[in-house]
Amino acid sequence: MINNIGKLVHLLRNVSVREIVNAIEQDGFILKRTTRTGGHIYAHNDQRRVVIHYHRGSVIH
Repeated sequence: MINNIGKLVHLLRNVSVREIVNAIEQDGFILKRTTRTGGHIYAHNDQRRVVIHYHRGSVIH
């Protein structure tokens, strides 16, 4: 599993947060709430959850 995470991180380098949000929304995730620290919590009907720490204009490094 750890090797897969490393590959995923490598593939996501320099991808904007907006692009990731668009991808998870297309997959059926819906924004449920935001946190005071900039986290956006998305939920899917099949009980999966994703937390994205969202800062406008940011790129994943």
